[in-house]
Amino acid sequence: MKTVRNKFYRDGSFHHIYGKSINGSVLFYRTEDYLFFYTLFSVLTRRYHIITEAFCIMFNHYHACSKARTHATLKAFLRDLSSIFTKGYNEEYGLTGKLLIPCGYVPKTSGKLHRSCLIYIVNNPAAGKLVKSAIMYKWNLLAYLQSDHPFSEKLVKRNCRFKMRNALALVDGSFKRGQSLNYKLLERVFDGLNQIEKAQITDYIIVKYFFMDKSSFISHFGSLDNALSAIYSTSGSENDFYEPWEDYSPYLSMLLVIMKQWKRNYRFHEMPVKDLMILRRKLSIIPGATKMHVERFLRCQAINDGRDLYGIDSNLIRHSLPLKLKG
Repeated sequence: MKTVRNKFYRDGSFHHIYGKSINGSVLFYRTEDYLFFYTLFSVLTRRYHIITEAFCIMFNHYHACSKARTHATLKAFLRDLSSIFTKGYNEEYGLTGKLLIPCGYVPKTSGKLHRSCLIYIVNNPAAGKLVKSAIMYKWNLLAYLQSDHPFSEKLVKRNCRFKMRNALALVDGSFKRGQSLNYKLLERVFDGLNQIEKAQITDYIIVKYFFMDKSSFISHFGSLDNALSAIYSTSGSENDFYEPWEDYSPYLSMLLVIMKQWKRNYRFHEMPVKDLMILRRKLSIIPGATKMHVERFLRCQAINDGRDLYGIDSNLIRHSLPLKLKG
């Protein structure tokens, strides 16, 4: 999908907002990527008085069902979201250029279509084979409607280590100042924490910056139990955007390869060609992985001149992203 054409606005309505990376390249690899985007979305919703009923971040796109006061407000919100995220992301990964296709948005005026859209958004990870059930996915925020620590042990501040207390103070201070958590700040937050603490503070950040309007979401179903039953029984639908189905599960296995063997290095364009080709071969043999999966994960496209696509030959690689690389 090269562009999102649908941009229809109606005053007083919630709109299904959809944004995707250029060429479908993977954007969200690390917890830090998700938290940067999530906290930025949170800060901007408060700044522009946006009400959001549903939200989901996937590997290469995001969805939201939100309502703005005016069309100009919605456009300003989406402009800032894209520009600030792009600038911070490019600085972190040494890239330049655009990241996201211009956002599409369409109003949801029918009660039935509105409910179906909400279900569709939160069910994206289940439909994409990332989890068996929508409530098992962290970044659609569904589990946080039931608990403030659904993916970690309960946090008791008085029992925290000094490093953890410092990390919590950094988060609290940024939230109080109305600031999102950029990569440099997130590095300080996670520095020195163990895996249990990292899971705890991730849940803490999500709850601290939580922006979904729980009561508005539930109002479409009558109760949270009814909402969950509807979500479990149907995947929902969305006819206003063309979103080709994609199996996202190979990306999970690709992340394991990176974490175990490549020390969480996601600056693929900086890898020596030989190392990159070795990595490509490792990723290509993952069950279910296609050429498209590999290229999207590595944020690059290959030129096949008739020789082995995964052979060690620098002439076969062209980094396009279509981001322009520094230098």
